[in-house]
Amino acid sequence: MNNKNKGFVGIIAAIIIVTAILGLGAGATFYMKREKPKATVPQTPEIQKEQEQVPEPTINTVDAKTKATVVTQVATPDPIQAYSIMKQEFDNATSLAQYGKAVEKYASSDVLPQVKTQNDKVAQQQLTEDYETKALQFLQKYPVLDWASTTKEISGNQATVYITLKSSPNIKGTIKLVLENNVWKLQLETWVSSF
Repeated sequence: MNNKNKGFVGIIAAIIIVTAILGLGAGATFYMKREKPKATVPQTPEIQKEQEQVPEPTINTVDAKTKATVVTQVATPDPIQAYSIMKQEFDNATSLAQYGKAVEKYASSDVLPQVKTQNDKVAQQQLTEDYETKALQFLQKYPVLDWASTTKEISGNQATVYITLKSSPNIKGTIKLVLENNVWKLQLETWVSSF
């Protein structure tokens, strides 16, 4: 083969290699971006029955012009009641694992990954009974029965609940909630002292 043919064969080989690399890249990109099937969680008959029995809360109003009944879905309960229910479940936990599962149940979608990661870390640790008891006591501070007053601010799908305590009026709670699928979910809970 003369040098002219060798150069031509080299160019053809380079074109084939580049085309193959681009084809593999495009194929890999298509593979990565294709829609993956979503995993489904099997529902037990008890869960399905429970979901069927809980009606969506609504407010019925009558349109003044048409006299037709207008049904509007509302979030239930209101943010203060929602947090009160969450807090009672947190406070009834008898282990860190149970506490973590309760928080996971009520966490908003934007903090849920962090909650799950933390729960996994706790599950992997060998905790002494004394440590677990002290950790639960710390986490279960400020029980609902100690709330002196609560107020709320709602803006769109965001709510903030403010709590003052009977036993320590200088400690204030600020709870951020977000409305997801017509249910209030916990986004952030902070307690500060104003000494």
